[in-house]
Amino acid sequence: MLINDGLVLSPPFDPYPFVFFNLILAILVALQGPLIVMSQNRQVLKDRVQAETDFRVNLKNEVNIERLLREISQLNGQLHERLRQLESDRAGSYNRLKTDHPSQHSQSTPS
Repeated sequence: MLINDGLVLSPPFDPYPFVFFNLILAILVALQGPLIVMSQNRQVLKDRVQAETDFRVNLKNEVNIERLLREISQLNGQLHERLRQLESDRAGSYNRLKTDHPSQHSQSTPS
């Protein structure tokens, strides 16, 4: 622009309204526009592929978490059943001990 203003060239080859300069800028914009749109479209495609991959990974993780929760629930149920069995065995052993040796039991418990 400094060259065109008349500081370097006199008379300037494109006077004040800068018609030639505006034409060059318009051509540049017209050439860059489709490139920018194509670039954005490629980015959208990449984002879509990434979103699909994320969805599949999240779905797989959700299925695995549900399976683990079922297994934990099953183990918890087995643990409670085993605990009930142990408590019932202990109570049965205590009752047998109490009926087999009543004198020892009465001596060991304070009145």
